[in-house]
Amino acid sequence: MSILSCLSVFADGAWHLGTRGPVTLRIAEVINLVTAKNITADLQGRYPWTEEEPLLLTDVSVDVLGGNVLMKQLRMPQHDPALLRLNNLSSSELV
Repeated sequence: MSILSCLSVFADGAWHLGTRGPVTLRIAEVINLVTAKNITADLQGRYPWTEEEPLLLTDVSVDVLGGNVLMKQLRMPQHDPALLRLNNLSSSELV
């Protein structure tokens, strides 16, 4: 049995993530118009999400444009603005 299966359950056509605490998502690199590296987030809740069973993303972090973007919490569906912290971003990669 894998660690993911202990922390996540697929039932009724949906993933229930972090059934015993948040599941940590880590992505090394995404190459698109700009390269995003070291993407991390803690996930807990249902995917696809519903109003009754939201998906919570907490401690979201991504290194991009020579700096990083941080977000403390995002609730899906989101009803209130999310606070993004932008640290040391440089537009030089865009030119």
